[in-house]
Amino acid sequence: MWFCLEAETHETMEDNIINGLPSMTTAWLQIEALREQHHWLPWRPSADQSESDCEDLDRLVVFDDIKSSLFELKPERLQFELVLAFLEFLGVDPLPVHSSCSYQTYRRRHVAALTLSDVVRVPDASGRVFVGDGVNERERLHGRDSFVRRVFSQVLPRFVEPGLTSLLTLAWLKFELSQLLSKPGTKTEKQKVKDAKRRAKDLLKAEENRNNFALYKEYALSEWLLGNRIDAERVLETAITVGTSNIEDDCTRKSVLCSLYRAFIELQLGLKLDSEADLTLGRMPAGNRNRAMCLLANFADGSYSVQLQTPSSTHLLKLQRWYEHELESALTDPPTPSDSHLVDITCCSSYFAYLLHGVAPAAAVFDKVIAMLRGRRGDLMQAALRFDRQAEMSSCQFEAVTIAYVKFMLFHSKTTVSPLRNLRQILYTALEDFPNSNDLLKVFVNMESRSHISGHLRRYFDHSCPLSGDLIPWVYAIHAEYQKLQSAATTVESRRETGVTHRIRSLFQKAVESAACKHSPAIWRLYLQFEVQQQHEKEAKMVFYRALRECPWAKVLYVDAISHFSADLQDIVDIMTEKDLRIRVPLEEVDLLLRNARLAKEEEPAREADIC
Repeated sequence: MWFCLEAETHETMEDNIINGLPSMTTAWLQIEALREQHHWLPWRPSADQSESDCEDLDRLVVFDDIKSSLFELKPERLQFELVLAFLEFLGVDPLPVHSSCSYQTYRRRHVAALTLSDVVRVPDASGRVFVGDGVNERERLHGRDSFVRRVFSQVLPRFVEPGLTSLLTLAWLKFELSQLLSKPGTKTEKQKVKDAKRRAKDLLKAEENRNNFALYKEYALSEWLLGNRIDAERVLETAITVGTSNIEDDCTRKSVLCSLYRAFIELQLGLKLDSEADLTLGRMPAGNRNRAMCLLANFADGSYSVQLQTPSSTHLLKLQRWYEHELESALTDPPTPSDSHLVDITCCSSYFAYLLHGVAPAAAVFDKVIAMLRGRRGDLMQAALRFDRQAEMSSCQFEAVTIAYVKFMLFHSKTTVSPLRNLRQILYTALEDFPNSNDLLKVFVNMESRSHISGHLRRYFDHSCPLSGDLIPWVYAIHAEYQKLQSAATTVESRRETGVTHRIRSLFQKAVESAACKHSPAIWRLYLQFEVQQQHEKEAKMVFYRALRECPWAKVLYVDAISHFSADLQDIVDIMTEKDLRIRVPLEEVDLLLRNARLAKEEEPAREADIC
């Protein structure tokens, strides 16, 4: 029954487009996009249908046609990687299971990056992505959310290893919580948010997730970001006081407690810098430091209570020795796939030193751990090709500690009066280790853009982009210049060429000539849209045909060109046909529908006169 309802809704939407009598180009673009959003899944017959009833044979998938391309992945870890890649393909935010500089991350980033949001979200000062609307095009697919939930529900029971099941459940919870952080407008959107919150709570209440404390921590963080701070604290208090007491293994209990206490302490300090506004410099309240110190003392004492009791001077010395000992023990333990204890205990030790002595001892804790992890790192590319999971996990820990260090120093800069050179030096060192990290580049660009001195940014990107071998630094280099262009637009005539405009064009030219970006449709689309925004139609067409030479398979490039050069609709569609690209609505069909709609519009006054 729902197949029929879906078909009727889709046909009604097409009729509404045609009845509006748009231009040929507009009608084709809208109907083509509509069919792609509704016909992205293979056709499935209803109870009273057979394969002969399928109107679009390209949507008909027969097992005999694909069985020769199927193969079996036996290692559970590889099956897990496949599921994550498929979820990312559907537009689900990926889990950070690999380092930003690992071969797996590089490969995923380049295989199917058709839009900027497939690569990275880079908002400008007003919160929008600097080119385009910032919405992942896969998020617009009709029925995508329900399909993603079916994927989660079907694949979770197939994994036996607890760590992999826990990570997939965490990805599911993050997917549901991402709906809560959106700003609903209509009643339908508000209902979707309510349903997402109910499903998130159902995940937490499930019997198999009762001891998955990563879920509770993630839910508490989302409540905090929504402004429900009391609810967030209540969730963490419950997890610490009730949940962890049921864990029998001492090491596991200590690791879980460390993670929960770290989240609680960071929220108390105001150190959870996850929104874009938090990643810019500017004064902010210092948070409840006294309560944070009490929580650190409770954790060191092994307490399951979050009751506050200020530690004495003698107690503080014992706590300092305890944190030093725990940090040394964590550094000697080998990393495990689901273990973040080293990162958590490093942060807790640093926060304790910061609250007790100041920023210098806290930074010394991070420096010590980072120096040791840097020595373990080795060659990441070679480790990935050897499937060396141990080296990969060491690199993930190294990057997590580095990002925590940068965010901590950014927090210190926002709460006290301190020179930027210390934060800048730490950032430069961090970017040498992880030049493709979104978190680090985001902090770097926002920090330097606020200083209104472009020398630091340009020198860094001029040096790092050609050496990177990845498109992420190029995107941030262009983003930094776009910020300058937008700030100058208020004082300079928008059509006038400026030095920043030439700089952006030069960056695009160098990017598309590099091996990292040459075959990236996302970069070519940005370049094409930039020239269109500058009203350089001739140069924009040159960019389009250059893009076709490097990415002839990317349909989005052709669709962008049609939207920009409506007069060339027939020529571009002919090229698409020549390249065997999928066209869901032929031009002849759109032309016929428009002619019939115009005739019906012309005959309407005559029919009304006959009725009268």
